[in-house]
Amino acid sequence: MTGLGLEPSSKAFATLRSTSSNRIQFLNTDLQHFESGSKYDFGCSFTVIEHLEDDVGHLRQLARHVKSGGYVLVSVPSRPEIWTFEDDLVGHLRRYSSEKLETVMAEAGFTRIEIYGVGFPLINLTEKLRNMALKKKTGIGELANDRDTRTAMSGVRTHRWIHTFPSILKFVINEYSLYPFHLLQLLFVRSRKCVILCAIAQVPYAIN
Repeated sequence: MTGLGLEPSSKAFATLRSTSSNRIQFLNTDLQHFESGSKYDFGCSFTVIEHLEDDVGHLRQLARHVKSGGYVLVSVPSRPEIWTFEDDLVGHLRRYSSEKLETVMAEAGFTRIEIYGVGFPLINLTEKLRNMALKKKTGIGELANDRDTRTAMSGVRTHRWIHTFPSILKFVINEYSLYPFHLLQLLFVRSRKCVILCAIAQVPYAIN
């Protein structure tokens, strides 16, 4: 499988180029300025639209690069009622309810929309701790930066114990030790308590 990734942040793009697979090509641009004569089988937008004023417009642009009958996968933070320090720190404009995300996907022209929650209960358990640690490590000073700067920095934060862990912990925190939580979250994919939502939807033939 091959693919193309777009990253507008120069710092994040440099990190991607040094760690990415040869099967994925990355361009230092955003979707608004991306032009291609090719169309793709599958389009992804992970934790992007909550940063954008025009979330529907972004998804319409994404659809134009996906083949008719192809699919898109979109992820967003959920539960607007639990707005956190981290939301402000990384430049979020909003969180989404399941109903709001489905409405946005429909307005963008997608069909066969399915909404799933992920991460419950593990991410819920760690979110308060993560926000406490972020406040301690960054303080409120970073909130003085403009939102575009906070958004650009959101993908390259590497605070120890928040975004990275000592390599020795790989024996404790790994795909095998976390697998029970993966199984557990499958029981809650329709729960309103999930703090991350994923939408998968089809690009109708009328769009292209």
